[in-house]
Amino acid sequence: MNDILAIAFSLSKTWSYRAKKDGIDSAGSFQRFVESSINLSEKVDFQTAERQFEKLKKINGWLWIYGDENYPQSLALTPNPPLVIYGVGNPKLNEEILLAAVGTRRPTPYGKRIAQMLFKDLVHEGLVLVSGLARGIDALAHQMCVDAHQPTVAVVAHGLDKIYPPEHKKLKESILHCGGTMISEYPFGIPPLAEYFPQRNRIISGLCKGTLVIEAGEKSGTRLTVNHAVEQGREVFAVPGPIDSEYSMYTNELIFNGANMVRTVEDILSFYPERTARGLDEMRKNELFKPTKTQKMILSFLDKNMPKSIEEFLSVTMIQPHEALQSLAELEIQGRVVKQLDSTYVLAG
Repeated sequence: MNDILAIAFSLSKTWSYRAKKDGIDSAGSFQRFVESSINLSEKVDFQTAERQFEKLKKINGWLWIYGDENYPQSLALTPNPPLVIYGVGNPKLNEEILLAAVGTRRPTPYGKRIAQMLFKDLVHEGLVLVSGLARGIDALAHQMCVDAHQPTVAVVAHGLDKIYPPEHKKLKESILHCGGTMISEYPFGIPPLAEYFPQRNRIISGLCKGTLVIEAGEKSGTRLTVNHAVEQGREVFAVPGPIDSEYSMYTNELIFNGANMVRTVEDILSFYPERTARGLDEMRKNELFKPTKTQKMILSFLDKNMPKSIEEFLSVTMIQPHEALQSLAELEIQGRVVKQLDSTYVLAG
C-alpha cells in the first residue's frame, strides 16, 4: 500500500515538490509522514498510481521512496532528490563503489580507445559504473561492465517501458542479465523528451562518489552533469586530450580549473578505498588468448588512431569475408580491437 501511496503522492499536483520533500523531512520518513498526515489518501489519485504499480510489478520492478531506508543515502543528501524512483534489476547498490561515467555521444578513436581501457580496468578493480544509456561514452561504460559480466547502473530519462536510443534494447537486456540496474524518476508511459535529460543527470552524479568525463566538447551536455557533481560536493575526474580536438576542449578546461586529471586508473582508485578487485579470472583468460593466423594479420593491419574497414583488409588479403568477420568479432570480445560507429575498426589501447 505504501508503494502505491508514494507513487500517488509523487504525481500529485496538490503540493509543490518542495512542500512534499519538506513534509517527509519533517516527519523523518515517508512512513511516518503518511501516519501523521490526515486524509492524505483522499487527496491523491489512487487509480493512476495503482496502474503504475501494476506495470511495475509486471516487469518485477521496485521503488525507492525518498525517506525510506532503502533509498540511496548519497542521492538523498543532494539538493533535489526524486521523491520516487522506479527501478528494475538489482535494487541494492554499494554506494561506496559507484562511479559516474559520462562524455560525448560521438567519441573519437582516441576517446573510444581510452574509455575502453579505463572502464575495463575500473570494473576489474571493483567499481560499478553509472551512466545514462546514451550513445557514445555512456554505452561504452555499460558495455564494458557487461563484457566483464559485472553490474552497471543505467539512469534513463523516460518511463521504464521505453528505451532510448532504441538500438540499445539488447544492451538494456544485457545489463539486467548481468545483475545490473535500470532506474528512472519518470513513470511508465513518459517518452524521452529533451528537457528530461538534464534532470536525469543530477541522479547520475548524485548516486556516485565521483564523476569521470571522457571527451566532451565546449558546449557538451556533460557540463550539466559536472555542474551537478560540483554542487553535490562530489569528485570530478577528467581525461586530457589533444588541445586541437573539439572533443577535448571541455575535459582540458576541467583539468585547468582543478578537476582530477586521469592518467591511469590509479588516479581514480585512490578515492575508492572500499573497492575489492574482481574479474581476475576473466583477465587471466584474456591473457591466455592466442590469436589465430588471420587474427594476427588483422592486428598487424589495424592502427590505433586511423580507423580501417573490413573491406580494406579484404582487398589486400586472400581471406574469406566470413572468416575475417568472425575473427574480428572474437578480437572485439577479447578487447583487442574497437568497432567504430561507422563500422570501421581500430586497435584497442
